[in-house]
Amino acid sequence: MKLVSSDDRILKTPCEKFNFMNPQYNIIELVNQLITVMNDNYGIGIAAPQIGIPLQVFVLRGEEPVVVINPKILESAEELVDLEEGCLSFPNQLVSIKRPIWIKVRYNSINGQANSFRFEGITARAFQHEFDHLNGKTMYDHLSKLKRDIALKKMKKVKNEKRN
Repeated sequence: MKLVSSDDRILKTPCEKFNFMNPQYNIIELVNQLITVMNDNYGIGIAAPQIGIPLQVFVLRGEEPVVVINPKILESAEELVDLEEGCLSFPNQLVSIKRPIWIKVRYNSINGQANSFRFEGITARAFQHEFDHLNGKTMYDHLSKLKRDIALKKMKKVKNEKRN
């Protein structure tokens, strides 16, 4: 399985909750596919819609990958930090995004167990980035129209250079 293209409609579509009682997809298989694609592309996280599956599932890199299913952000810091982010769906693109420095979240693990955590730093940022994907948002949705137009023009130029 591989990444969908950056202009694929699935990246702009909110995802369906994963149903543990009547699974829409084999969760073990899905998580293994996500981990493989994330590792093959040197990512720090990846969401199911990025591989064409519109379910609320993502993984984050860690000593053991963190599997996140049906997440909710419960609280977030008022303090924001502006940092550059990249995305596996938009290779060779970095955009500056302001995000809270910490978040408190709730999500299910692969076996359906509910977990609550407070994430800080890069893990909080990666969680928010992947969470955005589940809601049909990409990093470009955080930019002003001018910055988005510049970034998209840059992405088209990179794509054209790769074709030549």
